[in-house]
Amino acid sequence: MFVVQLEVCTVYACARSESVSVTTAESVPEGLTAPSVVVHNSSSMSVIWTEPRRSNGIIVNYQLYRTVAMSSCTYDVL
Repeated sequence: MFVVQLEVCTVYACARSESVSVTTAESVPEGLTAPSVVVHNSSSMSVIWTEPRRSNGIIVNYQLYRTVAMSSCTYDVL
């Protein structure tokens, strides 16, 4: 959210308008970092991540994807 106000000056004095509050549209999150992975055994792991540096809106969900290394498999949504 931003507060916008206009100030107009002459050589003698300045006058300010009333302020108005505005909210910009949401955008893509910025500053994503790679998740941390802890392998427990051959069939179990934990995945930990942090929120984006700037959410640029309300985050409604997270999706975790995996691929099998060195294969042509597509992404699985977990």
